[in-house]
Amino acid sequence: MKIIGAILSIALICSCSSRPDIKTGTELHANFSYRYDKNSGVTHIQLNAEIDSICLNALLDTGCPGLVVDKRIASKFPKLDSIRLSGGMTVEDVFYSYSKRKVRWKLFHDSIDVCFAGDTIRYDKFFVADLQKEYGVDVIINIPDSDTHIWYFDFENCRLDLIDGYKELICAENFDLTADVYYNDCYLCLKGFPFVFCGNNDVTLSECFDVLIDTGTYGISLAMIGDPENHTEEKSFFEDNSILHYEEITSTKTYHITDSGIVKDTLIISFITSDYGFDEVVAGLGLLSKFNIIFDLNERKAYLKKNTVEEDFYEYVQNHGASYSGITMIPFKNDSAAVAIDVGRNMPTYKAGLRNYDIVTHLGDNQFTDSYASRYFRHYKDSLMRLEIKRFGEKKDIKFFWKFEHIPEGCGTEYKSRKVSPKRRGRPAKAKTVKLDSYYTKIC
Repeated sequence: MKIIGAILSIALICSCSSRPDIKTGTELHANFSYRYDKNSGVTHIQLNAEIDSICLNALLDTGCPGLVVDKRIASKFPKLDSIRLSGGMTVEDVFYSYSKRKVRWKLFHDSIDVCFAGDTIRYDKFFVADLQKEYGVDVIINIPDSDTHIWYFDFENCRLDLIDGYKELICAENFDLTADVYYNDCYLCLKGFPFVFCGNNDVTLSECFDVLIDTGTYGISLAMIGDPENHTEEKSFFEDNSILHYEEITSTKTYHITDSGIVKDTLIISFITSDYGFDEVVAGLGLLSKFNIIFDLNERKAYLKKNTVEEDFYEYVQNHGASYSGITMIPFKNDSAAVAIDVGRNMPTYKAGLRNYDIVTHLGDNQFTDSYASRYFRHYKDSLMRLEIKRFGEKKDIKFFWKFEHIPEGCGTEYKSRKVSPKRRGRPAKAKTVKLDSYYTKIC
């Protein structure tokens, strides 16, 4: 593990003025918040939407391969059966990064209107799936390639504006960066996005990437996906210049964490060699949220302006709706330590001083291992506990009182309760399966 000082900056970022100058007529908007899924570790934008006057809990995920409607909602559509009977329905296997796998969804080849942000977006087709069971939502929205609106993401104020792209005038000179917009299949991308990575001893790496925009990510700022041979120069640079880099014990992912002086955030650069469904450089919310962004889909242009969000990404989303009810410790490939992320502010570990990206080296008097971590948190209930950590090379002790109500079966999202119901009619009692409480620590 290397712990080396580094600075990452993005080319052409100079202004700290928060809201871009966009001239509008009737400006309609929706306020959004952030939703954290502790099962997958994914943070999403959530907002309200309507289909056929039905109020829906929606996720906005530009990394989703299309509009997806929960089957219970879709069953209320009058035209659903006629589409199916006319042969307008197919079953498709599509890769969805939220699920980290291919999913089988029903695809209906017919248009549908979705209302949100005070306007209506028409989709030429839509998927139907069991969203309530899989993700706990009614609908997942992406940005369709047939749309001509201006989509204005004000990440500073958690606001989305939908504006008629034919009538509005954008003052491009008031933005820090402009890029061409195109679609790779159904995914929104930016052409030739410039980066300047600044490392030790004034060493820099300048790159232009075609960037896929994914608002449903794992807190990652940039993910370089696919054949590692395509990113050898970048990976070598980050190995020499990141303040921290590590590999997961459970996957082929490599993470490089950099402290950015201009963006003023801890940015996670991930190299993912496993099958992700596409071979792209992906920009996630960890980077996107540092800008206010306009996507002009009529002119196929994007405009970015640096905003005033200076919080660490995990702090930022917790201030705007996301709730972390535990900690996630990701063991290094050699199982000698783990990096802490998703540290909930209401957790006793956070109150004791644990922060995101701290390296946990010891649990009590014993060195960290994945197997020992599970036993440590399971057996020490209502006890004063201790973590020995490294924070960018500096050793610290974190002491906290651990109140723990349930026993983990493994690295899952459900625990079995200690308490059992009394025996009835001679049958043995069964342990009651319950959801995790607010003191959950996930070792995965």
